[in-house]
Amino acid sequence: MVTDLTPSAIGDNNFYRAADDFVVPEEDGCWCISRVVASGAVMNAPTSELAEVAVYEGGNAAPIEPPTAVASGTPEAVDGGLDIALSMTIVVGAGTHWLSVMPTVPSIQNSSFGWHHAETPSGDPVRVKTDLVPPFVEACLEWGSVEDCPSGTTFSGDLAFEVYGVVGGTGC
Repeated sequence: MVTDLTPSAIGDNNFYRAADDFVVPEEDGCWCISRVVASGAVMNAPTSELAEVAVYEGGNAAPIEPPTAVASGTPEAVDGGLDIALSMTIVVGAGTHWLSVMPTVPSIQNSSFGWHHAETPSGDPVRVKTDLVPPFVEACLEWGSVEDCPSGTTFSGDLAFEVYGVVGGTGC
C-alpha cells in the first residue's frame, strides 16, 4: 500500500464518498460478502463508531445509483485499517461492482477516513462524489474522477480493500 490518502467519511466536514471497482468472476456465480477490511485510517478523531458499506452495480467506469446493497457494522481498528463485520450479508453476482466504505466519525473538525491506495492498480480508477448542496461543488454531485472533484486529493489510482465471505453461496 502507498500512504497517500483519499478522504471518505460522514461527519460535519466530510461529505465525500470514494468508491472503487471489483470483479466477481463468472465462474464464481456470486459472492456473499459478510466482512470488509478497508485499508486506511480515521484521521483527526479517536475512533469510528459505525461504518456503512455500499455496493453499486458497475457501469461506464462509475457506480450506478442507487446502491444495490447497503450494510453497516461497528468497525474494529486493525493494523492499517478498519475491519467491518457487516450486519447483513451483501450478495453480488458475476460482473463489475463498486465498493464504498463510509465510517461515521465524531464531530471533530477535519476528521475523516483516509483510504490507503493499492500499490498495483486494477480495473477503473477510484471515483468520488459528494452530497454537498450546489453551487459549491457542482462537478461532484455525480460519480466522477478525483481530478474533477475538489475532495482534498489528486490521486486517481485504486483504493486498498479486501472483501470476505462465501464464494457461490446462498442467495445467488
